[in-house]
Amino acid sequence: MNKSRNQNALLIEIMMAVLFFALCATVLAEAFMAAHEQGRHAGVDSRALVDAQDVAEQLYAVADSEAVLASAGFVLSDGLWTRADGEVCLMVALGRQPTEAGVLHTAEVSASRGDTLIVTLPVARYEPKGAME
Repeated sequence: MNKSRNQNALLIEIMMAVLFFALCATVLAEAFMAAHEQGRHAGVDSRALVDAQDVAEQLYAVADSEAVLASAGFVLSDGLWTRADGEVCLMVALGRQPTEAGVLHTAEVSASRGDTLIVTLPVARYEPKGAME
């Protein structure tokens, strides 16, 4: 009878160890899945930042901002240029402020993932009056 109790105790200890390792494996799997998701979001955010910087640089370099945006796949809707690339939406708001000496062209390039704003980049280019003629 004593031998039977020892075998039962050993069996319970083994079952407890297996249960403990199964619980640990579950927690680790969830942690790795969360880390993978965060890494994926970081990659998407990084790509969105690069795309927003590229658009901002193009807008700074050219005189006809609307043509550049249209050729880059942006669509004008309610005064806002938008382009959706998978999870990321790029938005550009253009502005124009005439002054006595010329025109200040402004743009605000924003990138968002869902409801989360990733980045907003301001762009300003001054065009003197003599350069417009």
